[in-house]
Amino acid sequence: MARFLYRLLRAFNFVGSTTDSQMRAAMRSSILLRDLMHADLEKPLSYSLPLTGNAMSPLFNNDVKDMNTVQDRLVIRRLSGSTQSFLNRVYVDDVVVILDPNDERRKYVRRIAALEGSHMHSTQDDPPFRIPKSHCWVERENKDTDAPDSTSFGPLSLQNVIGRVMYAIRSATEHGRVKNSPYAMASDSIVLAHENISKHFNPPPSQSQSGSQPQDKPNQN
Repeated sequence: MARFLYRLLRAFNFVGSTTDSQMRAAMRSSILLRDLMHADLEKPLSYSLPLTGNAMSPLFNNDVKDMNTVQDRLVIRRLSGSTQSFLNRVYVDDVVVILDPNDERRKYVRRIAALEGSHMHSTQDDPPFRIPKSHCWVERENKDTDAPDSTSFGPLSLQNVIGRVMYAIRSATEHGRVKNSPYAMASDSIVLAHENISKHFNPPPSQSQSGSQPQDKPNQN
C-alpha cells in the first residue's frame, strides 16, 4: 500500500516538490485516509458548492460584478476543526472554508496567511501581537472589497475551519486543482483519486444563493 501511495503522489507531481518530512507526513495521512474511506461513512470526504461574490478574485469568480453571480463551483474536502491531526491539519497558503466567528450560519472561502505563534505587525497604529494557540489568520484575495476576514474579526479559531478547497470548476473545459500548501495538496490528492469528482461538473444553478459566502445545503452533496 505504501508503494501504491508513493506512486499516486508521484503521479500528481508532488514527489520532489515536498521535503522528506512532508512526504512522510503525507504518507501517514494517506494511510489514515485509506482506512477512513473504507469505513462506513454517512458522508463522503468531499462535496461541491457554488461560490458567490468576488472576495477571492482573481483566484475565484474573477471579474464578477454581481455579488449573487456564481462563476466557479468548488470541490471541498471536509475538515474537522476540533483537531489538528494528520487528517485535519491545515497550513499556511491553504484555501479553506470557514465559519464566520460572529455568525456561524455564514461561510466564507479565505486563504490562511499565518498560524499560531506567528507575530503579526499592523501597518496602522495597532500594536503587534502573536496569534494564539489553535488559531489562524485568514485573508481574502481581493483587497478592493470589505468582505470579512481576519483584518476585521481578528485571529480565527481552527474550530471554524471546516474545509479545504481542492478543485475549482468553471466549465467542462475550464477546471483544475487549487494551489494549496505542498503537504495539503499531497494529502488531498488521495481524496481526489478515490472520490469521483466528475459528478460535480454539473452547471451551476442559474440563480445562486444570496450573499458573498458559499452555501453548504444539507443533502445537496
